[in-house]
Amino acid sequence: IVAYLYGPVCAAIVSGAGVVFLQEHAENTLENVDENAQLLADLGFNSLDLMNLVNDAEDEFGIVIDDEDMEKIVTVGDVVDLVDRKTEE
Repeated sequence: IVAYLYGPVCAAIVSGAGVVFLQEHAENTLENVDENAQLLADLGFNSLDLMNLVNDAEDEFGIVIDDEDMEKIVTVGDVVDLVDRKTEE
């Protein structure tokens, strides 16, 4: 099971397999982030940031995220759901 942790200091996607910190990829300081926050519009991600986030998630959790799945990522919750689904496959 993958969880999403957030607070004034950090936001991260966490599972038993590892942690991916969203702040490492965001251009804006992450404050009051929740699973509905849009990566591009709310958090200042650009397409390269999103690719780096996906690559880190693949490496950290030992999963493969294909282009079709990556195109569906809009919110933090989308990333969490995708990582959760992929770690269970």
